[in-house]
Amino acid sequence: MAIDIHCHYEEGKPFVDWLKSEYAKKGHKACVNGFSISMIRKGNWNLEYFNTANLSVLKLARQLKDTVIPFSYLNPDFHKPEDVDRFAEQGFKGLKMIFPKYNYDDER
Repeated sequence: MAIDIHCHYEEGKPFVDWLKSEYAKKGHKACVNGFSISMIRKGNWNLEYFNTANLSVLKLARQLKDTVIPFSYLNPDFHKPEDVDRFAEQGFKGLKMIFPKYNYDDER
């Protein structure tokens, strides 16, 4: 068994089919996060999109429970520290953080 620790969620049947054929069928796992390439292309950088994408990852993880390890996308510019606990309660096993406006150790 192999574990892919960096897999971006993409909406639609092709992504699910790809996970089934390339991961599930071979007994592999994928840490899937809610930061998608289509989000970058569409410019959807808002809290509503992040939360929707995260919920989609959870739904996918329930569908492919033996294959998908759900990771929440977290952006410190939009999310609050207590969201980390909420993500864990929802069933996420890890976090993906990228592209904050400020350095990760910024005290703002």
